[in-house]
Amino acid sequence: MAKRILMILYIGIIFFMAAEASLRICGLFDKNRGLKNCMGEPNKKYHHAFKPNSSFRLIAPKNNEYSVFIRINNYGFRGEDIALSKKPGTIRILAMGDSFLFGVGAEEDETIPYLVEKYLKERGGNVEVINAGIGGSSPLSNYLKARDEYLEFEPDIVLYFFDFSDLADDWRNEKSLVYDKSGNILRCDPTYAYGKRDWWAFMRLHSKACSFIHNKFVRLFDKIRILGLRGYIRAKLEGKRAKALIVAKKGEMAKDPIEYDGYLMIRGRDKLPQVKVHFKRCEKYLNMIRDLFRERGTPMILVVYPYGIHVGPDMWSEGRVYWGFEKGKIYDDYYAFDILEDYAKRSNIPCINLLPDLLKARDEHLFFDLDGHFTPTANKIAAKAIASNPLILKKLQ
Repeated sequence: MAKRILMILYIGIIFFMAAEASLRICGLFDKNRGLKNCMGEPNKKYHHAFKPNSSFRLIAPKNNEYSVFIRINNYGFRGEDIALSKKPGTIRILAMGDSFLFGVGAEEDETIPYLVEKYLKERGGNVEVINAGIGGSSPLSNYLKARDEYLEFEPDIVLYFFDFSDLADDWRNEKSLVYDKSGNILRCDPTYAYGKRDWWAFMRLHSKACSFIHNKFVRLFDKIRILGLRGYIRAKLEGKRAKALIVAKKGEMAKDPIEYDGYLMIRGRDKLPQVKVHFKRCEKYLNMIRDLFRERGTPMILVVYPYGIHVGPDMWSEGRVYWGFEKGKIYDDYYAFDILEDYAKRSNIPCINLLPDLLKARDEHLFFDLDGHFTPTANKIAAKAIASNPLILKKLQ
């Protein structure tokens, strides 16, 4: 009996090692394809971050919507190398945000930070804009980076680009926080959960096979548990995404859908009670960022921008269906923008809302059809709106 068990274990190890090797080899051929590349690498301090002095080509996962070159500079920001100390007379703007700010689908000279710097220089300003955008970041992770690194750059203005997915990202990242004995945040470690080492997360991070098992089987069983086997099979036969059905599910599983819904904040007014609860978390970390820079005399400006569903019925035409939004519909209930503008007013933070500027240009191609990020056209409109905003111009006088 013992020999049989050992033989089964031996065969299992051989299969696992073969699967690991195969998956790693396959990964060499698609390492540049997919949005995870705009998130950098797993990081024990900030959850994920870019490796300084690196570069890669970012290719759309499907439909070949874009293929752009990405350069990460000497301090881990997208763009050319910079000095820690700014030149005399230079106004330094630090732009913080996620993949929209980073510039998914845009070459370096098509990103919002690059264009804001360009337009302000055309107005005669001696300006430097740092692109601190990174995919999947949130107020929590940006607070840690601001606390430990960004303050050293001594910016004169901070632009915080809030993304509606920040609601879910903060919820997810907060679970990975590690605290000291006094309750102060030490770091955000993706291999920790609720203050303890999560060994399955650790294994997924270091093993392609474990990651594959989790994504293809563990998550599959979880979806079947929620939808039921019949419901899951029906969804597949009808070509529907199981996660989108979970988001729309009523009853017990609908009490707090944020675990499955990265777009909870814009899902509909019936989700408003959950949105308000989870936005308090974002609000807390946004205020912590504000206070960090305010102590240095540096103002923070909140920048709010829409998704394709807010601008036109044909914007983000394909990808929206994948995430459970209706095709050919404009979602013109802008309650999420109201939440952010109300927060900014209560927190004494100036706010720039880019929705009106993009609505004026709704006849142009502003969002990638499948991917959903801003196109270079939308980046240009956003950058012009920011560079001409009185809040920015006043700070440059």
